[in-house]
Amino acid sequence: MKFITTTEAGSKWNLSSRRVGVLCSEGRIPGVQKAGNTWLIPDDAKKPGDARIKSGKYRKTKNETEDASLDYRERLSNETRWSDRVCSGDGNWSGNIFDFYFKIIDRLTADVKTPFKLDSNMQRIDDTPIHRSLRECLANALIHANYYGRRGIVIDKEFRKITISNPGTFCISIDEAIAGGISDARNGRIFNMFSLIKVGERSGQGLCDVYNNREINGLKKPGLQETTAPDRITLTLEIEIDSNRESNDSNDDSNLTENEARVITALRKNSSLNAAQVAAETGLSVSTVNRVYKSLKNKNYIARESLTRGKWIILK
Repeated sequence: MKFITTTEAGSKWNLSSRRVGVLCSEGRIPGVQKAGNTWLIPDDAKKPGDARIKSGKYRKTKNETEDASLDYRERLSNETRWSDRVCSGDGNWSGNIFDFYFKIIDRLTADVKTPFKLDSNMQRIDDTPIHRSLRECLANALIHANYYGRRGIVIDKEFRKITISNPGTFCISIDEAIAGGISDARNGRIFNMFSLIKVGERSGQGLCDVYNNREINGLKKPGLQETTAPDRITLTLEIEIDSNRESNDSNDDSNLTENEARVITALRKNSSLNAAQVAAETGLSVSTVNRVYKSLKNKNYIARESLTRGKWIILK
């Protein structure tokens, strides 16, 4: 049997390669295989049908949301205003809330770390609780938004932070939403349609699971704010280790080499030092410092503030 890549399949089906990869991971393309991190698709595979409901009693949903303002803004560098942007008013796509979800969810989760783990079939598991939490947060914003409210839905992604903001207020108290167990969706039809494609919790546990997953993974608690005039809910997810947990669990440098210990000590004193200054501080060569940078990044001790430039962020 002949196989093709996600890029080739995307060209045949008029889809992005990223979307084809999602379809493969969801098991919606029969006969796919995975070689390392590459999906292999049978050459004669048919394009999966659209799983979204578009007819019958759900038809009214279009009227309720057709004027919705949807805006995803990604800024991963201080050198540009936006690294990426998807806006319902740009005229390049339908502007539909479901298309919006599928256009941005992979962008939203692209930088989430995926530990190496295999399933029972010896295939790598690319999905984690943090991936599921971000999907839940995005779906909640779309499900619970007041589409007659002001300013629309705005998703901001920065290097260390994701902010999801939607018009409207909670139908239940914030404490009840975090505790879980009470489901009261503002937009029931949208809720049902997401549930049919296995996105969104029916039990009212969505926000509760988001809090629990972040605590289990040592991440800071989400920031949740409800404001009025205009009514708005803003969820802020800081992508960094909880400082309290870090001090208890991971401030052990015993696994570092002597050179790594020298460099991390210098950066903890002043994270804005460049390689030459660190070399002078530690007595190492610049090339050695750069090699140590790489090993410290692999051990999750440091990360760049703006991906490739800027001062170092000390993770441990």
